[in-house]
Amino acid sequence: MLKKRGQITIFIILGIILLLSVALFLFLRQEVSVFKPEAVIPPEIVPVNQYILDCVESIARDGAITIGANGGFIEIPAEIETERGAYLPPVPISPIKTVLWFYRGQSRVPPLNYIIFQLENYVNENLPACLQEFEPFKRTFNITELGDISVNIKLGEEDFKVDVNYPLDIILRARAQKFFLEDFSVAVPYRIKKMYELATQIMREELRTSFIEKRTIDLIAMDGEIPYTDMEFSCRPKVWQIKDIQDKLKHLLYINLPRIAVDRTNYEPIPKQYPYEQNHYVWPITEEKYPDTHVSFSYDESWPFELFIRPNQGKTLRSNPNRGQDMLGFLCIQLWHFTYDVRYPVFVTLKDDATRTHEDYVFNLAFDVSINHNMPDKSNFASSVFSFETAGKEADYCQEVQTNRLTVHTFENVSTEEAGDLTTEIDGVNITYTCIRLKCPVGQSEWQFRGAVSYVSQEVPYCVNGVLRGEKPGYEPVEMFVTTDTEKSVNLYLNPIIEKNVTVVKHYEYTPFESKELDEENSVLITIERNGFKSDASHYPDNPGKLKLLAKWNYVYNLTIYLSDDVTIRGGYQANWTVDWEKLKDAKEIRFHVLERPYFDPETAPEEAARTVTELDQLVIEYNIPEPEIIT
Repeated sequence: MLKKRGQITIFIILGIILLLSVALFLFLRQEVSVFKPEAVIPPEIVPVNQYILDCVESIARDGAITIGANGGFIEIPAEIETERGAYLPPVPISPIKTVLWFYRGQSRVPPLNYIIFQLENYVNENLPACLQEFEPFKRTFNITELGDISVNIKLGEEDFKVDVNYPLDIILRARAQKFFLEDFSVAVPYRIKKMYELATQIMREELRTSFIEKRTIDLIAMDGEIPYTDMEFSCRPKVWQIKDIQDKLKHLLYINLPRIAVDRTNYEPIPKQYPYEQNHYVWPITEEKYPDTHVSFSYDESWPFELFIRPNQGKTLRSNPNRGQDMLGFLCIQLWHFTYDVRYPVFVTLKDDATRTHEDYVFNLAFDVSINHNMPDKSNFASSVFSFETAGKEADYCQEVQTNRLTVHTFENVSTEEAGDLTTEIDGVNITYTCIRLKCPVGQSEWQFRGAVSYVSQEVPYCVNGVLRGEKPGYEPVEMFVTTDTEKSVNLYLNPIIEKNVTVVKHYEYTPFESKELDEENSVLITIERNGFKSDASHYPDNPGKLKLLAKWNYVYNLTIYLSDDVTIRGGYQANWTVDWEKLKDAKEIRFHVLERPYFDPETAPEEAARTVTELDQLVIEYNIPEPEIIT
């Protein structure tokens, strides 16, 4: 009997526990339901969840499209937007502004983390407006925000993922049933990362090889209507209008730049009957294949275009008349050689056909094309600095190290064709790494391993085409572009230099063996060049200048001096100049000798001035103008 009572008691207890569990379950089910994104969303709140996801995806798409159209920017920094020529529209009337990634010697490539930062801000700022305070659901639900919106974006190879944390309290009014939603995640099928990587490779190769500049120089040299270097048997001078040359060159760029193709991308093969284009217009940029990406280059004739041609007579160019010698004196010969300075923006469009939607994804970039004296020249403008307002303080940026170690070895560069390789490692070189305006100190190179090598090694933030700079007293500062996407080791070669005072005396054309001091109206520009090294010095009678030269070897320079007065170029000096280092290192000054030509008859002045410039090296020989003197 007792045994049966005990069994009944156990069943009663179990029944009570079961009833309490069911009651508790029903109570909790009525009060609150918490769902994570990986959980199944209850049917009651599926419309709310989908509404939020649709807004997140729509805004993220809009932001990504804007970033692609503007060359990596959603909002252009005010300093760029107010700088004329620093951006351009893909068509003249478009509101889209594509920032030039390289402009007047300055790299403005937005870092990938800066693009992510902009996109996260864009979703965060625009999501509330899209949700409209959940106006479509106010009759059915009471929806209350429990916290701020937080956005995290990760760029993948085939898409980018947007994770939004947005805690919401949701009450189904009809049944007073409570729900809680917090995390929302969508994948947008735009390959921003892949397009950005290809775009930065194009910019990097352009800075390294000057591919577009070389094609532009080809167009100038090969077109019969643009004077370059040539001759003609004629007694009548040839005259060209600079405005006509400019219009012609702009039209050639408009027609020919779209013919450039990037190798390993999707482009129409060039027919065999165009061998020049096959060999010169297919640009090998990357080893990776982009079969679904089409890259196009363009220039619009309404965009900025700067052109300067020398020698010129204001708005015109003229050939240089000459006569044959001796028995051929009856022949008239017209000669001309012109040098061009050209600057214009080129627009590049990357269209990704692999997007898993009905529309393609487009990523644009633009950059300056710069030609100086018929040669590609990315450095003919002093490097300026620029910062993005949202990029943070310099110290904060430099501390955001992403374990990309940069090791810099420093060398004294006295390597010459005559001497062979005489480069030696040096210490004490101050190294900095600049991304946009943000300059990070890397340190100073020091002897390591008991004086075996000299280098500095430091972790630096990620940056595309950042500027690595080395400086040391007695050496020419050196810069190079370095992308810190991985751990890297690079070499910096610094040229040892020395500065010397200069004086100038002139020799009149009719009495070349006599020299005299410069007149008050005279001015002199001295330029020496050698294998990428260039130094200038200005000299006036009351203000002698200083000239910077390479040190520690007998270097050969291309020396050009122009002597001017208040009206025109009157003469100068041009020749190869070999400098004796043993004399130079202890010299007090360098004395330069220049030719002064007489004042010309107004009718022949343009031709004679042109001859002075184009035949200066021959005139120096003809009148036996002395070589420069090193005064010890």
